[in-house]
Amino acid sequence: MLYLAYIVLILSLVNLIRMAFFLIASELYDINKIGQAEKEADFFRLNYRPLVTVMVPAHNEEATLKRNLTSIVNSTYKNVELIIINDSSSDRTGKIALNFQKKYRTKFKMIKVLNVNVRGKARAMNQGLKYAHGTLFMCLDADSVLTVDALEKGVAFFREKSVGALASNVKIIPGKGFMNLLQRF
Repeated sequence: MLYLAYIVLILSLVNLIRMAFFLIASELYDINKIGQAEKEADFFRLNYRPLVTVMVPAHNEEATLKRNLTSIVNSTYKNVELIIINDSSSDRTGKIALNFQKKYRTKFKMIKVLNVNVRGKARAMNQGLKYAHGTLFMCLDADSVLTVDALEKGVAFFREKSVGALASNVKIIPGKGFMNLLQRF
């Protein structure tokens, strides 16, 4: 019986090492790809500037929406239309979105605030798609932020005809509490 315990322990250790390897290797892969994209960035910035539709579905996001929208304004990529979809919020989310629209109307090709009652992120985004004009489309959760060059770097990958979609490398904003610590881990 003791041998069985040792076998389970060894296999568990091997699996733990395997998972650690994949976590580290995926980060190294991302770093390598970002390095390649930065080397080619001048070409991309000069020659490929499609309109990007950024959609922000929001339900009761008054605590995070302003920070999210400010990160989009601060982006180095300027050929952007912004669609904010306020889905059945009972807090000040809609008011924050409208104030933002008034303040930053000239910063975007178009900025639109939709007030919908569809109860769900996918349905809200489908409503927003009716107003989208961009060649590229991005969905950004209202409780997240963009780095200043995220759109610039993301658009760069789409100059290749074989690229149809792009996923971001999400980093959790440090906060208080056990759940935040668990998410960051």
